[in-house]
Amino acid sequence: MGKYLLCLKLPEDLRKTVSKAHEYFKSYLVMGDPRNVVDEARIIVDRLGISNVWCVGDVVCSNFVRFGLTPFACIIDGKTLRRERIDVKHLVKVFNHVIRVRNPQGMICDEVFKAVRRAVKSTLIIIEGEEDLTGFAVLLASPSNSILAYGVPPNIGVALIPTSKENRLKAVKLLKMFKLTRVD
Repeated sequence: MGKYLLCLKLPEDLRKTVSKAHEYFKSYLVMGDPRNVVDEARIIVDRLGISNVWCVGDVVCSNFVRFGLTPFACIIDGKTLRRERIDVKHLVKVFNHVIRVRNPQGMICDEVFKAVRRAVKSTLIIIEGEEDLTGFAVLLASPSNSILAYGVPPNIGVALIPTSKENRLKAVKLLKMFKLTRVD
């Protein structure tokens, strides 16, 4: 018998809420061209005294690296908007540690939580599957004094969600509505 994953599956009735997570959580929405977004994110991070920036998404991670705000860790899946494969070789060279985990579409699995807890400064977590819901693992399993950065489609901007107690409790509340699923 092979190794299986324990996952939480996003129910259909929560898709809209999760797609607008920047409105559900206490967050900052930064809009503009990529350089300005990263500059504004740097100002917010400094003002809040945040020490760990976590990026979820290939484009957000690439932009933060390119414009000089290298994240503590990034979670990527090699795709943008679930379709287009993008080259992430340049990101593998930037980070000192690489963790690879499996996470099927529409789910958040135990392996992602474990990877976030294992991450140290300069970690790239590469997802086989989809990274869309992995922000939940960042909110719940990352070190305190962290902030989650992810792109808000379609080209709206970048959301910054601090890992505050309030946001962690909201994440738990949502995840309690997900369905526990075993994936072989």
